[in-house]
Amino acid sequence: MSMSEMEGKEETGQIEPVIGLDVEFEEDLKVPEQEVQLCRLDITEEEKQAISEFFEGRPSKTPERYLKIRNYILDQWEKCKPKYLNKTSVRPGLKNCGDVNCIGRIHTYLELIGAINFNCEQAIYNRPRTVERSRAKEARDTLEAYQLAQRLQSMRSRKRRVRDVWGNWCYPKDLEGHTYEHLSAEELAKRREEMKKQAKPVRVPRQRGSFDPFQLIPCQAFGQEKQEPFQVLVCAEALVVMDMHAHVSMGEVIGLLGGGYTEGEKVLKICAAEPCNSLSTGMQCEMDPVSQTQASELLAGRGYSVVGWYHSHPAFDPNPSVRDIDTQAKYQSYFSRGGAPFIGMIISPYNPSNPLPYSQTTCLVVSEEQGPSGSHKIPFRFEIHQSHEEPDWAQIMRRAEWVVHKYKQCHG
Repeated sequence: MSMSEMEGKEETGQIEPVIGLDVEFEEDLKVPEQEVQLCRLDITEEEKQAISEFFEGRPSKTPERYLKIRNYILDQWEKCKPKYLNKTSVRPGLKNCGDVNCIGRIHTYLELIGAINFNCEQAIYNRPRTVERSRAKEARDTLEAYQLAQRLQSMRSRKRRVRDVWGNWCYPKDLEGHTYEHLSAEELAKRREEMKKQAKPVRVPRQRGSFDPFQLIPCQAFGQEKQEPFQVLVCAEALVVMDMHAHVSMGEVIGLLGGGYTEGEKVLKICAAEPCNSLSTGMQCEMDPVSQTQASELLAGRGYSVVGWYHSHPAFDPNPSVRDIDTQAKYQSYFSRGGAPFIGMIISPYNPSNPLPYSQTTCLVVSEEQGPSGSHKIPFRFEIHQSHEEPDWAQIMRRAEWVVHKYKQCHG
């Protein structure tokens, strides 16, 4: 349906009413406490999740098009406020920018967060909860607003899960107030045996041939039979940034590593670490594609190649999971086309079984050999050599400011 056809049907009431909207919603929509000012150049993580259709690689719905629509609506609100800005009034200036529905969703989102129509009586959150079926357009708008509001609430209250002392998944809040002891291997084994004796919930048995993608796989050491393919030299700048980034969150963090490889000397030098935004579901941590591109460009601007990635295991061993091994194998395959090596690093800042007064760090690659279960390739651990070069403190402070700005409002 074209925009003009949709507008015509809205005006004549020919759009089919939404079934079930002649009942009262259980809760009122939350009224924004203050007017929100959005930076016209940036897109927040919340926007990417709330209006996700523009950030899924669709050729007709790009982040640039989203910015154009959003900023036009914001500009129109600045011109007409405090008068209410409705959806119909912004459409003439947004021809060929998207269908009526997606423009409407952006308008609804901006209204719900208080970026437009703040303190307007006609705002969606000030309308009555009871909506009659006969008022089709209003019913559809209200349903869309409630669905988007529920999605925003879910996004804001969603909790990431972390591993506890025993490697079990739990919420960070469950760990608040706990005192972590540095136990010996014997004490830790004894404590685990005691935990096993306690009643456990019944688990549904796994189907034959399935495996746990979050199972941690100990790395094998290089030796006489399989020697290190190259030496890994890490600069203090990279170590400081990775460790700082890992310390600020009990959820997993992620980033890229920049440096270079000297073929003659067989040395991979890690010069810099660039923190990235993550897309987390609570059970896994993936790199945000937009942030990954920006980090790559920042490293390239300093003359570095992307030679690895890092992520954290906040409170458990720095061994890769089956999923980590799969990710590392894909990265290695991609980067090896140019003849360059690619390593993965795991930082564990709060592992209660770590007796040392500093974070545990593992540097690894995966081989082509399959593990005994056949579910993963075998990871091998490098010995890390530290460079004695003086860090670039300006670059460290730039990343520190990014980390603080990103995490200062986060739980934990």
